[in-house]
Amino acid sequence: MLIATLTALYLLFWSSSSTPLMSNLDQVEKRIKANVEDAARREQALQIVDRMEDANKAYWTQREKAAKSLAALIGNRATQPPALKSALDPLLADASRVRAQLVDLRFQLKSVLTANEWAAVFPPPKVAPSAGAKVKVARRGTEGSRS
Repeated sequence: MLIATLTALYLLFWSSSSTPLMSNLDQVEKRIKANVEDAARREQALQIVDRMEDANKAYWTQREKAAKSLAALIGNRATQPPALKSALDPLLADASRVRAQLVDLRFQLKSVLTANEWAAVFPPPKVAPSAGAKVKVARRGTEGSRS
């Protein structure tokens, strides 16, 4: 029972159920408006972003409802693991469906934008030096002499 409860809590509160794209849809929308000159394609791209936002909002509304019902089940000591599983199954299925929908919408968005527009809307991430890379740091007053 303890393992089922911990698994349920992990899946509900600490697992990520949205794509990285979802965290910055406002930025995506601003970049589309700034970088897509063709009005028809810009409007089509913005409609796709709106559908992404709608799918994400619907998922989180459903997730909140599931969290409440799951919390009630977990709060009851008599709850058996099959009851937890049956409460989690629809949530997990919905999360999978929404992820697939968001991937499809992202491909639709990519087909609307040109390569240059795509690069402007989704710039590559700035990466930090790898853990093993040596970084040279110049220290004042240490060149050429050791005291």
